[in-house]
Amino acid sequence: MYYSEFNQARAVLVCRIARGGDEENDFGPHIERLTTAAEATFGREPRLALLIIIDPGHPLPNSVWRRRVAEATSNAHFKPFFAVVTDNPLARGMLTALSWLRPQRFEAHVGPSEERAIAWLEAKRSERLPDVKLLLDRVMRREPDRRVAPPKAASG
Repeated sequence: MYYSEFNQARAVLVCRIARGGDEENDFGPHIERLTTAAEATFGREPRLALLIIIDPGHPLPNSVWRRRVAEATSNAHFKPFFAVVTDNPLARGMLTALSWLRPQRFEAHVGPSEERAIAWLEAKRSERLPDVKLLLDRVMRREPDRRVAPPKAASG
């Protein structure tokens, strides 16, 4: 499931990629939201503060979605301060490696802590960002679609 909250006036976007629903395709709406928010805030101050929460256990994007995310974030309009929160060390390593491998117009922070991600965004924007906390609260209160059964534990 994909959730997002955008405050265009304050240039703040918070996204949550949650367990449940159509996890294989959550990255489609995510890319669309990233693109529209980046374009809506391009060329003005303050720079877009972007917080992405990836719920524990959500699958990593496949190669097609990774390529599409890379294309969207390589766009000239994509210049946010970009913080990703995930407990998955493989995802953190992959996101960090991507930042080393290709030129970027954005600055990124990747880690397991929402508090550190928000503090990083506030430091980059040189201001307190209560909007990030408000929007984060909204996306975290949404319940994922429970119609999809969680993965079964391995037996043996």
